[in-house]
Amino acid sequence: MRRTSSASAPPPTPTAPRRSATPSIEHGAFMDEGVIPEMVARGTAYVPTLSSVIAIAYRHKVAGSTDMYEAIMTDIVGRHMDSVRMAWAAGVPVATGTDTNGEVVEELELLAEATGANPLDVLPAATSVAAEVVGLGGTTGVLEPGLAADVVVDGDVRAGFEALWRPRWGVRDGVVFDGAPMPLGLRLTEMRAAQG
Repeated sequence: MRRTSSASAPPPTPTAPRRSATPSIEHGAFMDEGVIPEMVARGTAYVPTLSSVIAIAYRHKVAGSTDMYEAIMTDIVGRHMDSVRMAWAAGVPVATGTDTNGEVVEELELLAEATGANPLDVLPAATSVAAEVVGLGGTTGVLEPGLAADVVVDGDVRAGFEALWRPRWGVRDGVVFDGAPMPLGLRLTEMRAAQG
């Protein structure tokens, strides 16, 4: 069976998960309380792609379009974060997705920010939940011998996501690859530059 997902930018209707018959709704920036119970009932996952939307806002900021940056952050990102918060609180499975502009570690950071959850609570969004959403649960997504890929970080994820930006090794099908620091996204680069 081929898996599909349903992209949703305008508010999904309460029957959208039932009508789409897909395992996940992507983006879902403007969800409301009406759609969440249907997602829970059907086990529909939510892949918000927060980092891609924020990357668009930061591109406007870097280009000097402060008004557009502020409008995107207020009118879209603020509501998008609310959608994530509602879905998380209701128990909707939330997975990371980056669309075309985002990054997985940044997506985890934004999920933690939106939900108030700690790093270990949101980490499954990029591992086991993400694997389930794409139909690879039991093949990958957890650190177990015999599964498809592992990553070894140098640090404690419980203290924050910084360790994930610096993987020590990656392991795929038993082959060890040296890790390398991941580049920071535009938003994080800007934030760190502003902090000095």
